[in-house]
Amino acid sequence: MAAVAASLLLLQCVASMVAGVASQYSSQSFVDLQNAARADVGVAPLAWDDTLAAYARRYAGERKGDCALVHSKGPYGENIFWGSAGSNWTAGDVVALWVQEKQYYNCTDGSCAAGNVCSHYAQVVWANTTRVGCAAVSCDGNGGTFILCEYDPKGNLQGVRPYAGCGQFNRSGTYAR
Repeated sequence: MAAVAASLLLLQCVASMVAGVASQYSSQSFVDLQNAARADVGVAPLAWDDTLAAYARRYAGERKGDCALVHSKGPYGENIFWGSAGSNWTAGDVVALWVQEKQYYNCTDGSCAAGNVCSHYAQVVWANTTRVGCAAVSCDGNGGTFILCEYDPKGNLQGVRPYAGCGQFNRSGTYAR
C-alpha cells in the first residue's frame, strides 16, 4: 500500500513538473504578452500560428547544441533570446526584455537611441504582422535556454515604421496625449 501511494505521489510530482514547464512557454502566454504591448500602441492583436511554431521548434533544435544568438535567416521576422543556466526563464521574461526596448524607440522619427537596440520591440508591435509562433529549448551541457518567436509577415523593413501614429495609447486603443 505504501509503495502504491509513493508511486502515485511520484506520478503527481512528475505531472506537475511537466505542466509547469509547458505553461512557462505556452502559446497563449507568448500571444497574450505580445498582444498587450501591441494594444498599448493601438495595433491589432497577433494570432498563434502552428506553422510558425513548427519552424521555431525546428530552428531551436538546430541551436540546442550551441545556443548561439544567430538568426535563422528564414522567410519570417524573428526575435531570439538566450538566457543563462540556473534561471527559470519564462515567456514573460523574454517578451518583457523585448518590449522594454520601447524606452529607446523614438516614435516621432522611427529611430532608436544611440547605442541601444529597438528591433525586438519593433517586431513585436509591427502593425502588418498578424501571426506568431514561438519555441524554447534547453541548451546542451547546461548551456542555458534558447527562445525564439517567428512573425509573419515579417517586420523591421528598412524605411518603414512599425506602426502609424505616435504617442501614448491605452489598452483600449484610444489615443491619449
